Amino acid sequence: MTDRTMTEKARKLAALRSLTTAAREARLAELRRAAAARDATLAMLARIDRRSMVDPGDIAAHCAQALYAQWQQNQRRHLNLRLARETAIWLAAKEEAARAFGRDEVLGKLIERAGARKG
Repeated sequence: MTDRTMTEKARKLAALRSLTTAAREARLAELRRAAAARDATLAMLARIDRRSMVDPGDIAAHCAQALYAQWQQNQRRHLNLRLARETAIWLAAKEEAARAFGRDEVLGKLIERAGARKG
């Protein structure tokens, strides 16, 4: 190959590397957002499970506690469904981020090899 062809190829590889790096950063940002949403839901689930003690002789407190337990159960059900959706999104984002990272790394190695051959 001529020097001109090598320079053209190096320029194209550098431009492609810019794109793969930008894609990698975008996928990592998506992964961070998905992880944050999932972590927030996990924290909500942890807060719901807190129990309070009531006086054994206080009937009104027992009624309130029973209503609260029913509310907790409904909230837990909704949050578990939300957690399942967020976990699926997080897993997909993790896979996409890994793929983008791999593409960027492979392209970086190709650029290094092309530079080593040139020099």
